[in-house]
Amino acid sequence: YTRCLKQVLETGLVGEPLHMLLVQLSGPKTDDKMTKARAGGIFYEKLCHQIDYFRFWLGEPERVMAYAAPIALRQYDIPDNVTSVLVFPGGRSGSIAFDTTRAAQVGGTSDHGDRGHFYELVLTCTRGSLTYDAWTERVEVVRFNHRSDNCNELVDSIDVRARFGEPVYDLENQDSDFLVSVRDGKPLANPASDALISMEWVEKAEASLVSGG
Repeated sequence: YTRCLKQVLETGLVGEPLHMLLVQLSGPKTDDKMTKARAGGIFYEKLCHQIDYFRFWLGEPERVMAYAAPIALRQYDIPDNVTSVLVFPGGRSGSIAFDTTRAAQVGGTSDHGDRGHFYELVLTCTRGSLTYDAWTERVEVVRFNHRSDNCNELVDSIDVRARFGEPVYDLENQDSDFLVSVRDGKPLANPASDALISMEWVEKAEASLVSGG
């Protein structure tokens, strides 16, 4: 789906990125993975990927605020309901809303109903927005600021798998750059030094949780 978002952005249809929102409601099948001993913290376990993704689209963060409500699920001992905001240059921002307790009501698609997991990523830009739904594997393209009646308009609904011919969670495909670069002795597109920067912001987010924002 990253390639899909990038392709739409390069057309100029929705303009330049301003804000990215991630809403994740985890599934009803809870277990002991969300423990301090195993995971270290919610940003280590789940939200490190979102920080990395925000950096890809919005640049290097300037500051982060994270706040957690009291833990709701008794088998967890790291925060299970978290809200955070990362601020980027030019006033751009990324927001995360993570909740482990609602997904039993939300449910999933017919193919993933047992998981009840909801994952939506919204990239708001100067002239429109891109919304990705992980389970339907679709990207909806909305345009605004272009109609005389001020109505927003859904201009495309992209089937990511049909257009790009690859499953979202194909790790061999996702890791192909790493595997090919190591095999051929070429520089990595995403070296460990870049991952370290994301992890430093993970540390700062965890520290913000401890300090109550």
